[in-house]
Amino acid sequence: VRRISEGRNPPFDAEQLEHCRAEETWHTFRMNHRFLITEKNIVFDPITHAPVPQLFSFRQHAQIKENHRLLSIIIRYTPPETYDPRFVLQEAIRKLPPVLTARDWRKLHSELEALSAHFAACDPPDYDRCKITEHAARVVDDMVQSNIDQLAVMQWIAEGILDRKQHRSYMRHVLRRQEELCAMKRKYEASMKKRLDDLREAIAALESLEYPGPIQVQAK
Repeated sequence: VRRISEGRNPPFDAEQLEHCRAEETWHTFRMNHRFLITEKNIVFDPITHAPVPQLFSFRQHAQIKENHRLLSIIIRYTPPETYDPRFVLQEAIRKLPPVLTARDWRKLHSELEALSAHFAACDPPDYDRCKITEHAARVVDDMVQSNIDQLAVMQWIAEGILDRKQHRSYMRHVLRRQEELCAMKRKYEASMKKRLDDLREAIAALESLEYPGPIQVQAK
């Protein structure tokens, strides 16, 4: 792929793809899906995002973490950075009481400062939520100074919530299938154990020139 694409990323542009469609070009090979079980060097293709053998991937190396290759084909959830201002505001809204009614940055900043003063004046003071509101107020003030679009921030938070819900549904599905796969694995391991035991008996019979017990019983 690297040679054909001459270093381009992505390797094939829209014009080349349209040309192939017009010529009705077909591939001359068939993918064997069993490589997901037998292949020891699976990588995620950076273009199709599909798990494939390293040989078929545009990226010619597997992902490494702590000197170990990552061969899992389960899609990972990547949370936002904890220092992202949007994430800080999101967590503040999630952890604070549902009393915020502001529809613009400046009013939200005022409400957060009032909440911070309220938590500090409680008996005993609620230092945890006071710290959360103070941090959120500083973040909102920074957004005001930087002219950050409030609608874009709210959209980012909403899309993050949807992504987490979708990933939760995906992981529940994986968990259900994992139970089935574990049962199949146990059945396979039991079958392999019996075959290995039979093979050991056969080897012992060849070495001692004696028939295994079950064969002698059947012969009688």
